[in-house]
Amino acid sequence: IHANGPLIINELMYNPDGSDTKREWIELKNIGPSPINIKDWRINDGTNHQIKNDAHPEYFSVLPNELIVLASDATTFLNAHTGFVGKIFDTVLSLKNTSDHITLLDDKKIIVGLINKALKESHL
Repeated sequence: IHANGPLIINELMYNPDGSDTKREWIELKNIGPSPINIKDWRINDGTNHQIKNDAHPEYFSVLPNELIVLASDATTFLNAHTGFVGKIFDTVLSLKNTSDHITLLDDKKIIVGLINKALKESHL
């Protein structure tokens, strides 16, 4: 994991038990002292996915020490993690199970987070 700023890729679920369909997700954390506006940011897993949440535009401000989740399907994530109370963003990301190159890009398309993985575990 490589980070160029205070928003880091904290945890990654790319190979859940059973089917991966709609069950993959990435957790981001603001490790800096100030809120970060992620409006117009993107996550790239081979395809650029804009980070969106039309239902909750206030979610784009990530507070210091706050965790957020980018889920391949928000409803599926919430059904599996019933105690989750944080901010969630619905994406259509699809992560490879054995190796992948994942980048987090800010609104200027500058890479602020990067993962090159060649693992077989379920969590990073």
